[in-house]
Amino acid sequence: VKKQAVKEVCPMANNEKVIRNVLRFIGLTGNYKGFPGMITAVDMVLENEELLHSATTVLYPTVAEKHGTTSTRLQRNFRTLINICWQEENRERLYNIAGRNLTQCPTAVEFIDMLSNYIQVNYPA
Repeated sequence: VKKQAVKEVCPMANNEKVIRNVLRFIGLTGNYKGFPGMITAVDMVLENEELLHSATTVLYPTVAEKHGTTSTRLQRNFRTLINICWQEENRERLYNIAGRNLTQCPTAVEFIDMLSNYIQVNYPA
């Protein structure tokens, strides 16, 4: 009952914890500038999947504003996070999240989509 009450008062509370744990599973830590923004972006997509279709016009600018940066910097920070995951030692875990082997490093929107899909499937509300 208490967990549900927190979810109703602050919907992101539970999602944020799950997203943070999934990001850490694939080798990312909070010391990267894009980490908090990625949590926000994935959470927003979990709430409204249509945002994936307007990532550069709506999603990135909204997240950037919330975190006091520009959309361009946010996207660069997201690419840094993704490149860390793409490194050899983290790649198998990234494949696990994607549900398949990837032939190339995912784009930021593909990465957000993979994370949100993984969370929806493995951590239903």
